[in-house]
Amino acid sequence: MPEPKNTLSRLRQCANLKLISDLDYQFARFVAEKSPDVSSELLLAAALLSNQTGQGHLCIELKSFAEQPLFGSDRHPEIETLIAPKRRAWRSALRKCQQVATPGDRGLMVLDTADRLYLAKYWHFEAATAAALNERAAQPVEVNRPLLQAGLERLFPDSSASTDWQQIAAAVAVLKSFSVITGGPGTGKTTTVVKLLALLVEQREATPPRIALAAPTGKAAARLSESIREKKSQLLCSDAVRDAIVDEATTLHRLLGVIPGKVNFRHNRDNPLHLDVLVIDEASMIDLPMMSRLLDALPRHCRLILLGDKDQLASVEAGSVLGDICAAGLGDGYSVELCEQLQVLTGSHLVALKQLDSPLNDTVVWLRKSYRFDASGGIGMLAMAVNAGKAKQALASFDDLLNDNITLESVSAEQLPHRLTQQGVAYYRHYLKCDNPIAALQAFNRVRILCALREGVFGVKQLNQRIETALNQQRLIDNRQHYYAGRPIMVTRNDTALKLYNGDIGLIWPDNDNGGRLRAFFTMPDGSLRKILPNRLPQHETTYVMTVHKSQGSEFEQIILLLPDESLPVVTRELLYTGITRAKKSVDIWSHPSIFERAINRPTARASGLTEALRY
Repeated sequence: MPEPKNTLSRLRQCANLKLISDLDYQFARFVAEKSPDVSSELLLAAALLSNQTGQGHLCIELKSFAEQPLFGSDRHPEIETLIAPKRRAWRSALRKCQQVATPGDRGLMVLDTADRLYLAKYWHFEAATAAALNERAAQPVEVNRPLLQAGLERLFPDSSASTDWQQIAAAVAVLKSFSVITGGPGTGKTTTVVKLLALLVEQREATPPRIALAAPTGKAAARLSESIREKKSQLLCSDAVRDAIVDEATTLHRLLGVIPGKVNFRHNRDNPLHLDVLVIDEASMIDLPMMSRLLDALPRHCRLILLGDKDQLASVEAGSVLGDICAAGLGDGYSVELCEQLQVLTGSHLVALKQLDSPLNDTVVWLRKSYRFDASGGIGMLAMAVNAGKAKQALASFDDLLNDNITLESVSAEQLPHRLTQQGVAYYRHYLKCDNPIAALQAFNRVRILCALREGVFGVKQLNQRIETALNQQRLIDNRQHYYAGRPIMVTRNDTALKLYNGDIGLIWPDNDNGGRLRAFFTMPDGSLRKILPNRLPQHETTYVMTVHKSQGSEFEQIILLLPDESLPVVTRELLYTGITRAKKSVDIWSHPSIFERAINRPTARASGLTEALRY
């Protein structure tokens, strides 16, 4: 290996060429300054670890990088290629460093027995999350089984013909202190939750449980509230039970209590939440630090129920918690004991596992049937093919004449300005002609243009500018002022005082109650309309176009999914699947077929030890 000074110099060159970020280089430099026993192996590991955690990985696995060129430096002849050491030599060098600890010890980084290197904080988050989930999965709960059986028969009356996985999910959630209900769009996750909440209330109707509903973003919370409110009115239960089911969801930040300027929350182990049941929707968006802090704030007796699609994009921040939980917990059956219980309760004959490999095997239920997308319909067929990695089948679905609600159109960088302005005006002229903010918000949220990138010709910033210019040229808006009537905005920074949070979407609109003065209008999780002076808004951005990541937790009748004209690592199978399944009625994908095909063949794999830690 070269001398540490030489390695640091080459990392600086990589940063100058944008192969790594300045943060990656500065972290390696910080480690060098803190380490009397600094080595080139340590510096490469530090820069690589910073680089990979910035991309959502919890750790780096030495075996995946050993003896490989790093950071794409081999494609730049102007610098000397950085090569990772052999795995054994790398491990040996790291173990000699004071800044690299073994699990449970203090250090800047942690190297575990499987040669996974973590930033210490992420190792602690992962270990704490695994311990808390394993403990909850094994925790017994008291259940009145005859009462539960009667409730399951009443609330799921059509379950006798075949296995009703919604009924199974509800039963498991009542029987277990921790449960996960996963499934794609339209599989009935919230329908199931409303019914299982009724079952939980019936278990202790004399003193109803304290229930909370939450989601990672304001938009997802609003959707959950709307869905619960609609579905509980249809429940076959007493008015007392129905009234005990809360229908107002909040964000996780609101639930835990943000402390301005700090990463920790008001609710923690010393000040736990006063809850008996917590339901969290869109759990795929929860990053590892948030999950760890959430579990820390839950009292031991509180049931935790996670809802989400395991195949969607993982969180923007580090980790893929829901995916890791499902990877550990989803098997080909359940324990003999649970199968016997479920047969009595539901009449379903389920496969019994000879041996469990995780405490979570009896906690995860996968809803398989979509009630929104017929498997033979366009969006459903496309989503299933993409999710299964069947690129040829996905491409063929566009040629089926019956699939008139999905299209694939190749749009080059040269063609993009004309096509985008044309379609943007067609999409958005309708909401701009509404006469009140409620109708405008509803019309605006029927359609959306989604993209994969933040920067560049195909990035959200330039796309928003193009549509804004086109709408202005058509005299549908007047954007000479920063705040103009009709400007859609997305909050990008939490503001606890205003109760606005990252991802909340609103419209700048004339306020008829105040002489037509402009206000920012937001639909709140409880369905109410909120207005705020524009100059009081927290950090925000225009959002005619939004990234697929930001669209999670939202539904639109129509979408355009716009992909770049080159194959990039960020354009993955999960990104396509997530974008496609935001639509209820039609999907138009702007992409060259080869780019689309490569994305399907590029699944996301985040380095993590959580799945392994959730197994015996």
